[in-house]
Amino acid sequence: MLFFSQAQLYLDTLKARGSYNRYAADAPRIDRMREFVKGRELSFQEIDVPFLNQFSTYLKSTRNISDRT
Repeated sequence: MLFFSQAQLYLDTLKARGSYNRYAADAPRIDRMREFVKGRELSFQEIDVPFLNQFSTYLKSTRNISDRT
């Protein structure tokens, strides 16, 4: 299964259960990942430590965020 397909199923489940606060928090996170990969689909195998480090750097540079302590 591909990451964004699974993520959509997860979001749909949250919405169906009425977990709107969780949905509102997680949907933008998935959108930021989609922006990072320029809309292409991801396999779970592609999401490794180097990928996550690059994603973290992307978020810090484009979203003006910092690490949580």
